[in-house]
Amino acid sequence: MHRRLLASALLAAALSLPPAAASAADPPASLTLEGTARDFRGYDLPAGQGLPRGHIDFENASGFESGIVRTTLGPDGTPVYNKGELGAGSATTHGRAAFEQWFADTPDVNLAEPIALSIARQPNGRYRYDASGGFFPLDGSGWVRAGKEPARTGSDNLPHNFSFTVELHSEIRYTGGETITVTGDDDIWIFVNGRLAADVGGVHGPASSTVDLDQQAASLGLVRGALHDVDVFVAERKTSGSTLRIDASRLGFDAGSATLPASSRPGETLSCAVADWPADVALSYAWLRDGAPIAGADGATYAVTGADAGSAVACRVTGTRRTSASVTSAAAQVIGGAPVDPGGPPVTPPGGPSPGPALPAPAPAPAPAPAVTVTESPGALTRSRSVRVAFAVDPAAASYECRLDDGPWERCVSPHERSGMRAGGHRIEIRAVTADGRRGESAVRGFQVNPYAPGLRLLGGALRANADGAVALQIACSAREGDGSGACEGTVRLQRTTGTGSRARTVVLGRASFAAAAGRAVGVNARLTPAARRLLAGARGGRLPVRVVLDGRDLAGNRGTISFARMLRG
Repeated sequence: MHRRLLASALLAAALSLPPAAASAADPPASLTLEGTARDFRGYDLPAGQGLPRGHIDFENASGFESGIVRTTLGPDGTPVYNKGELGAGSATTHGRAAFEQWFADTPDVNLAEPIALSIARQPNGRYRYDASGGFFPLDGSGWVRAGKEPARTGSDNLPHNFSFTVELHSEIRYTGGETITVTGDDDIWIFVNGRLAADVGGVHGPASSTVDLDQQAASLGLVRGALHDVDVFVAERKTSGSTLRIDASRLGFDAGSATLPASSRPGETLSCAVADWPADVALSYAWLRDGAPIAGADGATYAVTGADAGSAVACRVTGTRRTSASVTSAAAQVIGGAPVDPGGPPVTPPGGPSPGPALPAPAPAPAPAPAVTVTESPGALTRSRSVRVAFAVDPAAASYECRLDDGPWERCVSPHERSGMRAGGHRIEIRAVTADGRRGESAVRGFQVNPYAPGLRLLGGALRANADGAVALQIACSAREGDGSGACEGTVRLQRTTGTGSRARTVVLGRASFAAAAGRAVGVNARLTPAARRLLAGARGGRLPVRVVLDGRDLAGNRGTISFARMLRG
């Protein structure tokens, strides 16, 4: 058959094909989280240049502190202060009025700028944003750019703009097995469905918290299959480090479908039919000719013109909620008015063009291997050397395979248990296998085994109380804590024991709270009680032997107590 006759036959057959729909899209390679960053001036900066003194909650107190915010977001979608009314405060905050400026635009107090973080999809299917090396979204902007705050030297010995807050907004569809882990400093709060899911408050080194939607479904009011809001609030309140890492099973939402007829002709109107989009997304459209955007074509319909003849026309649909998702339909082939074949005019046989052979229907694609829904898994940090992962069994799966730490895949059943785990970070993967040998995407659960008491040290030798009765102490957290990403927190007591046997009596002279990231030391002041100050003043030579007792815990929940003998001078 002449090649033009063959082309006519194929185009005629195309008229009978079903509509062209978008193929099932892979999860996007990246997601964009949008929000707001607000820059503050530290409390160590005096009033001047038409501005008040720096904000009292920044460059001030230190220490882990939970319970700063209430368990539900306020009407404006931001955290609500939970430590007292006006004039009251807490270990690291200074009242409701000051806190309400953290996530609200406040003239002469903060400068707000939009922020967008790109979260990349990892080979294991999870999404990650990693600024563990330094999270400084306002470097070169804010009050530093305005010349009303100096850049401060960070732990990397580089100048940065500290003292800021960040709020990020996304969503997640709860289907089972989803987790969100956030690591950073200082304060971090995660709200899901408007309810507090993770509380890592206070001024501290890098610390982590994991939200397990299965374990917290009831308290968060989650509905399986529904889309729920995710809100992350972060505050960087003191030098010299700032980090942020987000690791999530998935954020955002999946795109729906976009469908066009298989073919069209100049003069006809194409309608981009959409389905399976969340009800509360705003849809926008763009039309493409052979993959290139068509100028001015941004509606749900498109009038086909002669310029489209011989081309493939498709529609791209973008849904926007808190994040956005896009899908492009399969193209409609525009028939008629095609350019003349340089080989000559078409030859039409008597009786009209031959319809050609009927095109065979494509073979149906096999159903994908089922996804794995994890129903039980260890927390991000665990003290136990034995772990257990359970998953829902799908009838479409002939069997399941599991592996630990990128080792060999092994056949497994639910629950899958491992014992004798070494200390450190681990990950378990589970995937379904169909009867014909196809393997689905693996579900991944990462965790860290830490069975040891926190590694704490008291630095320095003799202690000295100043005129106000404050004793400066330096407390170090082991660099091995949490494989270098953990933290130590607790209380320090200065005490003295008098007498022996049944007459022994221990008196606490002063105490303080501490929090230090792994490999870091933190300075705290333990304030002596009035009785302790009198005791020290009356001691021979102004010297008093004491014991310094550290009661510590780590992020895995391990606890330990260690004490040191020291001489206290007045």
